[in-house]
Amino acid sequence: MLLFFYFYAMIKEWLRNIRMNYASEQTYIAQRMLQEQGGWQSHLKNSKKFIEEFISEHPSKSINILGSGWLLDVPMDKIIEQFDSVVLTDIYHPKQIVNRYSKYPNVEFKTADLTYGAVDLTYAVNKRNFNLEEYLTKIKAIKRVNYDADLVVSLNLLSQLSIFITDYLTNKVALDNNQIIEIASVIQLNHLKWLPQNRSVLITDYEEEFVDEDNKFIGSKPTIFIDIPKSNGTKEWTWKFDSQMTYREDCKTYLKVVATKI
Repeated sequence: MLLFFYFYAMIKEWLRNIRMNYASEQTYIAQRMLQEQGGWQSHLKNSKKFIEEFISEHPSKSINILGSGWLLDVPMDKIIEQFDSVVLTDIYHPKQIVNRYSKYPNVEFKTADLTYGAVDLTYAVNKRNFNLEEYLTKIKAIKRVNYDADLVVSLNLLSQLSIFITDYLTNKVALDNNQIIEIASVIQLNHLKWLPQNRSVLITDYEEEFVDEDNKFIGSKPTIFIDIPKSNGTKEWTWKFDSQMTYREDCKTYLKVVATKI
């Protein structure tokens, strides 16, 4: 009977990830990186360098990478060598990455909804009796997460936490842009508050910047709706996310990125 419930839960989670596009997102990321023909390399290099500097300044035994995905922006060789325990946490792990790193005894894959409840809450929404205020109250009431690792890295994750949620929700109920921003703000604030103080790194895009074919600026919009703490060691750069005009057909899309210690 226990085995039945275990497989039932796995199938239910798999269906949720398919219907909310979490599974297909990992394939999309890999395809876009290849499509950009090296345009991502500067961003990936900057992310790795910031993490390397952080772990070199904080000798520790354990680390948790939140939003590990394809590990494109993670200095895995150095992390595996330095830490006794490496936890890779994401809602969906590419099979290629699991196969590659499962052989290391100090590497553990943890499958988790990194909103710790908002995904299932959204998946269960009934459009006939949806109430935004009640929905937001439930998200705000999600129990605080306590990360056990000595160091925690939130990696190109913060702006993504609400996107699949609001996209899925918009297909069920009518949400305007202000409501989408309100939901995103609550989810982003939860994540930021849960990162352990003085032992975390946050790397995230915070703004989409649009340029035309001649690389002239034509507009921008925020992807983060809360204040990001900054310090003397904070770094910022531009990620040439889409230079082929496939993300948006009318322009190229660059992302403004910030890396900071929490």
